[in-house]
Amino acid sequence: MYIKIDKVICLCSIKDIHTWLYSSRYIKKYISATSYEVIVPESHYLIFKTLTIEPWIVISENEISPFLNLEYVKKKIPFDNQYRAGWYLQQLLKIQAILNNGEINSRILIWDSDTIPLRNLNFFIEDKVIFFTGTEHHIPYFDTIKKLLKYDKSVPFSFVSQCLPVYSDWVIEFKKVIEHLHDKNWFDAILDNTNLNQLSGFSEYETLGTFFVNNYKEKLLFNNLKWERNANLLCPIEKLIDYNIINDSPSYVTYESWQSATLQPSLKFKKVKNENEFLLVFFNDFDYNKYIIQVGANDGIITDPLYEYLSLSKFNNISVLLIEPLVYYFNNLKKIYKKRPNTILLNACISFCESLRDFYYIDPAIAFEMNGNGPENNWAHGQGSFYKESIEYWIDQNAFRGNIYIENIPKYKMSILNTIVNCIPLKNIHVSNNSVNLLVIDVQGAELEIFMGIDWFTPPDFIYYEQDIKRNNLIDELLLHMGFEYLCGESNIVMYNKKTIYLID
Repeated sequence: MYIKIDKVICLCSIKDIHTWLYSSRYIKKYISATSYEVIVPESHYLIFKTLTIEPWIVISENEISPFLNLEYVKKKIPFDNQYRAGWYLQQLLKIQAILNNGEINSRILIWDSDTIPLRNLNFFIEDKVIFFTGTEHHIPYFDTIKKLLKYDKSVPFSFVSQCLPVYSDWVIEFKKVIEHLHDKNWFDAILDNTNLNQLSGFSEYETLGTFFVNNYKEKLLFNNLKWERNANLLCPIEKLIDYNIINDSPSYVTYESWQSATLQPSLKFKKVKNENEFLLVFFNDFDYNKYIIQVGANDGIITDPLYEYLSLSKFNNISVLLIEPLVYYFNNLKKIYKKRPNTILLNACISFCESLRDFYYIDPAIAFEMNGNGPENNWAHGQGSFYKESIEYWIDQNAFRGNIYIENIPKYKMSILNTIVNCIPLKNIHVSNNSVNLLVIDVQGAELEIFMGIDWFTPPDFIYYEQDIKRNNLIDELLLHMGFEYLCGESNIVMYNKKTIYLID
């Protein structure tokens, strides 16, 4: 009789965030457990928290082990190999996550976050544990095991199979044995007995599996079901839902980040040098049905890169959704586009979730005074943000507008108002799959929040966004690992989706 797993534990980093959107759903569907946890770096906690579905619980690495972190591991590793510290850390954190369950004999499955089950899987039957097996034989792993546990290779296969079922008290015993043998805490014993000059000198799966087979052999079962490591050669992840599962199909597949995707882009776009040239080509030379969403449309004219195109009747066939949260500017937007067909206006704010939030902006009456000595572009009317400090930042940045402007900076900052806005994520807005989609964003510091609310199963083809106050490169990391690449731009950045767009000269 198969027994339900108590907890599935995954570790994930930003490089696998795109795969995680899929694997988190398939794991929940095909592996029955009481609870599901994914452990992520603290720096990316909010991204994973926002993009991960229930019932998954997102946990920061710091919460798993505040003392076992990247810097701690890095100090143990020779300088030339320190870029591998994260790879070693994630293996130690898996072990620590199991140990955190305490003395209760929990049934736990460690599952690689880049691995997707394709059918129902079971790992515990009565009091026994069922293991998948692999074929690799990496000698440095066994050199470490020999020094760490005094065991030679104990089975004619590998325990490296992208997953490992355990009883938590087996791992507690593993910890006790190591600490007794080496008279130091378990993770220092592992690191100190691993040849860290090796790119891959330690395997948590191979080490724990070897310990289990030498101490709990009568409790171990092994199946001969196959699995596939090179999943991109089998089926692009975006097409996995259409993959035909037959008897001979693998039980699970792994989409490792170093593998290149096999989904081929079909839309040609000319290489361009800057954001103005991008819009020129997009509107005039890109012969596809187009759909544009603009977040932060303001009044439709001031500092608006789209106005010179959308105001022309020859582009009336392009569908647009213009979103602006402030009623003052939204009313102006309605006047400008009142007669334009294929146009929807939405008085709302875009964020990563449905909520009511404070929103800051400059009093329009004062904004008219803030051109100073020029240029006369009414720039202050374009300032609106969730973050008051973003508005203040741009007030300071415009000090080049002259002495009178500088004298009035305190007044301008005092003129910052706030209101409560209704927020929705972009994933709540249906976009046609039969169009080339351009997302334009001007939101004064809240760019990351907009990106976290995108439906990443159907991402846009192009993203055009204004860089505001830079926030730890999280935007660059998220877009890169969601399959986007830089096209052009400095103050306004244009990114293209590599899975749908390819560039031509």
